[in-house]
Amino acid sequence: MTLDFEEPREVPASHLVWARCTSCGANDALCTPERARVARCGACLEVAGRGGEAGAYRPVVGYPMGTYVAREVEIEVFPAPLISSRADVVPDFPWPASVLKLQALAEGCGWEVRRGYACGNNTHASTGRPLQMTHSIGLRFGRHAMTRNRACAVYSSPASKLEWKWSSVWTWGPELPLSALSFKALKTWLVNSSCG
Repeated sequence: MTLDFEEPREVPASHLVWARCTSCGANDALCTPERARVARCGACLEVAGRGGEAGAYRPVVGYPMGTYVAREVEIEVFPAPLISSRADVVPDFPWPASVLKLQALAEGCGWEVRRGYACGNNTHASTGRPLQMTHSIGLRFGRHAMTRNRACAVYSSPASKLEWKWSSVWTWGPELPLSALSFKALKTWLVNSSCG
C-alpha cells in the first residue's frame, strides 16, 4: 500500500506526533518526528507482533495502566459543644470569685456586663483538631455612657480538673482596634474608660 505522506500533527506538551500509519492508512500512529515516515498504529503493531516482527504494542507515553485506588481518608468531625454559650445556662458549680469581682468592678464603673457559660472542646491552633473538654465563662462589657468601646474576657478551665485562668481578653471599638490585653490591663482599661 503506497500512501502520500502528509505532515504529522504535534501532540501538545509532548515530544511525540500523530502520523499516518504506513500499514493501514489510519491517522493514529503515535511516534517521534524522526519515525513519522515509517510509523504504524497500535493495531498494526499488535498484528505484526503476533507474527513475530515487532512485538506487542506498548504505549510510548502515558500514565501507568491499571486502576487507581484512592486512599481512604477518615474525616474527623469536630464535636459539637456540650453546652453552647448561646444557651444561657448556669453552670452546675458556683461562679468563680475572680469572675464575680471583675463583674462587680465593671458594673461599679458604669459598664453593662453580660456573663455566659459554655462547655466544649478547644481547637488546636495549627491542625484544627479538637483538644480537651473545657469550661469557659465569658464576660462582655459594653453600653457605657462615656464610651462606645467594648471588651470581652474569657475565664477557662479544663473540664477534668477545675484550674481556672484568664485565657483571652480583648478590647475593641470605634476609637481603638481589636487589641489583646492582660487581665491586669483590662481592669485598668475598664476603670480609665469609664472616667472619660
